[in-house]
Amino acid sequence: MSLRYLVPTLGLVAFTATPAMAADVGGLNIGGYVDTILTIADGDEALTGADGDATIDFSAAAQIEVGYQIGDNVSANVELYYDEDGFDADNLEQAYVNWAINEEVALRMGKMHNWIGWEGTDAPELYRVNNSYMYAGGTLGGNGADGIWGVDVTGLGVIITPNEQFEIGLFIVDYIYFDDNGLADDQARGTDALSFGAYGTWNVEGIGYFDLDIGFGMDESVSSTGTSGDIFQLDLNGEIDAIREDNGWLFAFDINYTDYDVSAALGILALANFALPTETPMSLTGSLNYFDPDDDSTTGEDDEGIEFALALLANPTDNENFSTNVELRYISRSADDANEFGFFVEALAVIP
Repeated sequence: MSLRYLVPTLGLVAFTATPAMAADVGGLNIGGYVDTILTIADGDEALTGADGDATIDFSAAAQIEVGYQIGDNVSANVELYYDEDGFDADNLEQAYVNWAINEEVALRMGKMHNWIGWEGTDAPELYRVNNSYMYAGGTLGGNGADGIWGVDVTGLGVIITPNEQFEIGLFIVDYIYFDDNGLADDQARGTDALSFGAYGTWNVEGIGYFDLDIGFGMDESVSSTGTSGDIFQLDLNGEIDAIREDNGWLFAFDINYTDYDVSAALGILALANFALPTETPMSLTGSLNYFDPDDDSTTGEDDEGIEFALALLANPTDNENFSTNVELRYISRSADDANEFGFFVEALAVIP
């Protein structure tokens, strides 16, 4: 998962996104953001959780990122996320050491964001107010995990960047999809079980980039026998910005297939962002995504969902670190005939 700077919200330092970035961090760096959202939603209880009545709700969240450079090629990195639900172990999103062995190879050990998929993890990385339905709205495999994302991973990664066109990541971690809290009581995941993953990113000059992500979770799912089984995930995504500079358009796509032994899931996303030719920096995003967490008729009724979203992003003070964003969203899910209409207003301030 690459860091993508939202237009028009730029900024948000990634302390060790690449070995080169790690080398640029001098001493202590503090960053993050404050994200506040007004939600007005009307729909069925299955989606809104409010007995089908309209909901009006304010929410607030904040993230603090701290990076400290140790010598020329080692950095310590911490990322804490806070919201109104309080703070627990899951709010420690990242805590890892990054060692840039040379200009091409870096070792990263600790807790890190999952590498699966195109969509950004944090608010300043998004081209809209919310994460898409296929990332955060559907439930995968009955284990309680939302969308195609797994958990933040803890383990060891090797990041190889032979040149400006290619980057490869190889990972050995404890879990990718469901940690101990996501596994059923009768699942006996072996204490010696590990999970594995990789990604390969190809930057094509003048066109954009393409990314292939792979994940294999040992004993992380319910198998056909009721015990723990394996999960395999394959994700192809990309971003096309060939006409961004001249015409303002950016396009992105993501296709995800997840096999969790007893069934499989399929997700597809298409997104377009247009930088408006206005004096105040603004852009318009249209997003369409489909997610079926049970794309296998032999295990029961499909539960596919489809989402349409339209978002307007703006920097009203002409400062790239402050944005006011609005979004209209419609979600329809077939199995329980659930529908939701949502309107969202966001004030997002980035700590550069």
